[in-house]
Amino acid sequence: IIPFQHREQHQQGLQRFLSTGEGPVLSKRIELMALRRDGTEFPVELSIRPLKIGDTRTFHAFIADVTDRKRGDEALREADRIEALGKLAGEIAQDFDRLITAITRQSTFLMGCLDQDDRLRDGIEEIKNAAGQAAVLTKICWPSAAARCSIRRCWTSMPS
Repeated sequence: IIPFQHREQHQQGLQRFLSTGEGPVLSKRIELMALRRDGTEFPVELSIRPLKIGDTRTFHAFIADVTDRKRGDEALREADRIEALGKLAGEIAQDFDRLITAITRQSTFLMGCLDQDDRLRDGIEEIKNAAGQAAVLTKICWPSAAARCSIRRCWTSMPS
């Protein structure tokens, strides 16, 4: 069950315990990689307790496969990252919406101040149209950002 790359360290730790009675991992719960019969490694939680009966020393080890817990933890971290990106996208969309609203209002105001034949009208109309197109793009991005924010809520409310 001990992966090849850790076997020497395990032997050294066992020898240290036998000579000193101390071991840094004994009576603690630790996480490390273990080895399956087929040679694949998997994460485990391990607790080893030394036991002395007369002159004989034995060890009681409790081991638990934590693969599913690790996957769940990683999924929650990913959901947190997606939620943070969604919030950021939403905040950016709100900022753009405020800017676009200001540009649209000001260009509408300026159009009202100009004569019908003023040569500035075409440029201001172009600004107003561009702001309208930007508003459409922002509205397209906005629901996407809101959907990303709700992913974590969906994940955490799923039955186990």
